Amino acid sequence: MLDTDFDHWYYLQGNRALYKTEKAKLANNVLHQLETLYPGISSLVEITDVATPYTFWRYTRNHRGSYIGWLANHTRNGKNHNPYDPAGIG
Repeated sequence: MLDTDFDHWYYLQGNRALYKTEKAKLANNVLHQLETLYPGISSLVEITDVATPYTFWRYTRNHRGSYIGWLANHTRNGKNHNPYDPAGIG
C-alpha cells in the first residue's frame, strides 16, 4: 500500500482522462521501482491494477477511502452488543 491523499484522487476523478493518466503514472512508477530491485521484472508483468482511495470509497463508502474499513467496537447506538451477533438476536 502506498500512502496517498483522498482529496487529490477525489478531485482527479472529476476528469476521467486525467484520473486514468495519473493511475497509469503511478503504476509505471511502482514498476520502475520494482525494476531496480528485480531487473527484468517489467517484461513479466501482463497487467496492472491501481486502486485509489476514491476507488475504495466508491465501492465501500468507507471514510475517505479507508481500505481497512471501520473500527470494530462493542457498542451500537450507545448500547453494548455481542460483536459475533450482528443482528442482535442472540
